[in-house]
Amino acid sequence: MGTFFLALIGAAGLAAAAPLVHSDFENGFGSWTLDHSWYENPKGSGLSRIATATGEGRGGSTALKMVGAGNRGIAMRVLLGYPGKYRVSGWIRCENMGKSGAGVLLEWLDRNNTWMSGSTVIRIQGDTPWKHFDTVVDAPPGTRSIHFDLLSFDANRGTVWYDDITLERLKQGLPPPTPPVIRAWTPTGEEGCLAVAWEEKTLAPGCVRLLVYAEPATTDLKNALPRAVLDTGAGQGRIRSLKNGAEYRLAARAVNADGAISALGPAVLATVHDREPPRPGWVMARATDTLGEIRAGWRPHVLDSDLARVHFVVETRGKTRDIRTLEVEPLLAAARPLYATAPFAECTLRLAAADRQTSRVGVWCEDRHGNRSDTAWTAIRPAAASGPAPLDLRLVPPTTQLPHDAPLPPVPADGASDIGVLRLLRGQAKGFQVLLRPQQALHDVHVEFEPLQQRDATGRVVAEIPARWLAAHFVEYVHLPKNSRATPEAELVWPAPADYPDELGDAPALDMAAEKLQPIYLRVGAPRDARPGLYRGSGSILCREGRTAFEFRIRVEPMVLPERPRLKFVYWFSWPDACTPFKVEQFSEDGWRVLARLGDLMRTHHQNVVRVPWSLVHTWQRQDGSLVHDFRDFDRFIRTFQTAGVDAMFCLNHIGGRATSAWECPTMVSHSQRVTLLATGEDRRVDVLDILPDLEAHIRSLGLLDRFAVHVADEPIPKNLPSYRALAAAVQARAPGLRRIDAVHVPDLDGSLEIWVPQLNYFRQWLEQFRAAQKAGHEVWFYVAWVPQGKYPNRMIDSACIKPRILHWMNGIYGTDGYLHWALNDWHISLMSLQSPGDQYICWPSERFIADSSLRYEAEREGLEDCELMFMLEDAWRKNGMSPEQARQKLKRMTEEAVRGFEDYTRDWQTLEQCRGTLLDALEQ
Repeated sequence: MGTFFLALIGAAGLAAAAPLVHSDFENGFGSWTLDHSWYENPKGSGLSRIATATGEGRGGSTALKMVGAGNRGIAMRVLLGYPGKYRVSGWIRCENMGKSGAGVLLEWLDRNNTWMSGSTVIRIQGDTPWKHFDTVVDAPPGTRSIHFDLLSFDANRGTVWYDDITLERLKQGLPPPTPPVIRAWTPTGEEGCLAVAWEEKTLAPGCVRLLVYAEPATTDLKNALPRAVLDTGAGQGRIRSLKNGAEYRLAARAVNADGAISALGPAVLATVHDREPPRPGWVMARATDTLGEIRAGWRPHVLDSDLARVHFVVETRGKTRDIRTLEVEPLLAAARPLYATAPFAECTLRLAAADRQTSRVGVWCEDRHGNRSDTAWTAIRPAAASGPAPLDLRLVPPTTQLPHDAPLPPVPADGASDIGVLRLLRGQAKGFQVLLRPQQALHDVHVEFEPLQQRDATGRVVAEIPARWLAAHFVEYVHLPKNSRATPEAELVWPAPADYPDELGDAPALDMAAEKLQPIYLRVGAPRDARPGLYRGSGSILCREGRTAFEFRIRVEPMVLPERPRLKFVYWFSWPDACTPFKVEQFSEDGWRVLARLGDLMRTHHQNVVRVPWSLVHTWQRQDGSLVHDFRDFDRFIRTFQTAGVDAMFCLNHIGGRATSAWECPTMVSHSQRVTLLATGEDRRVDVLDILPDLEAHIRSLGLLDRFAVHVADEPIPKNLPSYRALAAAVQARAPGLRRIDAVHVPDLDGSLEIWVPQLNYFRQWLEQFRAAQKAGHEVWFYVAWVPQGKYPNRMIDSACIKPRILHWMNGIYGTDGYLHWALNDWHISLMSLQSPGDQYICWPSERFIADSSLRYEAEREGLEDCELMFMLEDAWRKNGMSPEQARQKLKRMTEEAVRGFEDYTRDWQTLEQCRGTLLDALEQ
């Protein structure tokens, strides 16, 4: 895990004096996990309900309670484990279990997380009063982790209780470990990384892990924190997040299964090198009308930024030959939008007579450190035919949604374009769609643009916007088996099961079936230094069967869209999910590049707030119980988003949550956090509140305290409000300088939060109370999740995709300070979870970009830009002497044609654009 790479699993301890587990359930479940859907039996029955039951334990204490409903249940702890003996003890009782058994099970897994065997500690049936068990079991050779299970073995309708559950490892009398000898180097294919290796046979018997230290060569290791905890059986491991070109001093200590640790072994020096080859990127090649001439294009891989040269090659009769080399640095230096679909480099390749029989062209790249990529090949595609393409074409608004079998919309009676003149602020992008309906099958359909041109009265070109500021994406459809569960039929674009347009694909060309409607989303950007005025644009749909041109117009306004928007806007995101399409490890250098590119994606869509996971803080515990922290990954995470310009605010992940999985659980409790013992490398759990003061002090030392907040617990409701307030008070007591922020379902939070984020329907319900809180100095945002749906604006795939744009008109009109949604890219979650497709993510996995956008994401981006326009207009009014309330009322009157209330707003793009035009005109005055 970054600078604290773990080859081990879970949390654990080895000595009997410090049990791995001791659970009396008085403070909730702790680290026991309950949501294990794989254990469901019979299929469709769900899992037994598990809760903590106060007063139902031994002597009136609290117990874990499992209630069957024709199913079975399991509570699990995943722990570090080793071969040897373990003592398991505790109390259990059951009622009405019949022949269905309940009990305690230890499962043994090896270091590859492969199940080896299981040991049943106790099993009871029927009606059994409290029964004590104290059993010693043997972990088999090769054990590296334990699944510690409290479970019912079969489907049942009974109840089982557990109390005072303890698991401890018994010492084996192993010989003391000796200082290990290691070696270190940068492996081939890696960068920012050192491999560390050792000979397991040289270690004392029973050694199970190494604590590896790595610091700059000038640093003494005596007081250093370990950078890695590695399994001795692996033979080697990796230390990541190191600086290329720097020399490091490394040494290790060995720890045995009894928890004894060796002295520090001999130090070695190693230099970190960049030995990771670049990727070749993407190549395209098409023949021209000239014999032996090929038009080739190339774009780099999204994760490669240190390229030096790209080489175009051809293959003839099995032999490969370079025919053109380009320097990459000037290509990467040219300003372009994130979603630039035009090639970064285009060139004409003129083939010698001997090469004219070639059927493909390739590229390979070299980086500034001399690493060379593989060669990427592409077939040479024929030139587009010269005649008109056999297709029908319409320009339509960007929020148009039509099924594949729909006819093209009719041409307006006056012959005018459906999109009119797009009005852009400098630094803004606007979208529209080209709908194609092929009259026959078409092949290699692609889009090419000419530069946007502004001409004076004589027809002379006085300004141009390069074609790289225009982009084309084939709109991909997603199949939904059911419609959104809380959206009425009148709010659906059409009923499911059906296919719905959403993803803006990354394919540069597409084959199309006859009579099948295909939308293409076009995005037009205005550089920040663009000359204001009217521009004419033209593009062409090209394919093997012909070519068809289209024209459009934009007007670049003199105003500039602020680089840093005022509305605070956050999507919680998944860094691991973003790494998956690229097959890179999260904390590798490529993983950090994924994070940086995510920052670019966020900035492009005006996200300026980031949620920060606790796992970035690597905490160690000294023998006296005090804590010391490694903030290196935390700091790099923050710096990455600062560099990307996504740094208006950082929100630490939740301190706590409900004590059980029940929505109406009355008790909010703080989470536990894994820490590692400095003496042995074993894991422990501490209350996250114990880490918070040191983290606040570190944030203060970075000079960022005014940009940080901390989530207390998600979505408090009236039933758990008292315990929520108590937890919020504990947070303030530990970190008085940190603001508190949460998504909430209650209005009365004065004294418990500084940043209130009600769900949109609750914001409407208690509007005056939230406005009063805002006037009192609190920030008020709103959020949506899978609810509210109905007529409320949301982002479901099967409802009008203008709704995400309307969301941020609500921010502007009602003067909120921010907006939150829980999911940017949680691709590991089923699209049909909670039967609310679109709640889980608003962008899609991509090969060419960090993520593919969507009709919804682009609509939301434009809505955020509309919101910023409203703020700019209000600023202008206030500058001229208008009061904030007068400005708010005037804005509301000017936008009533488009938005009249939370459920009363236009679904028509032209109406929205006309209203926006009125705002633009007012700002220009």
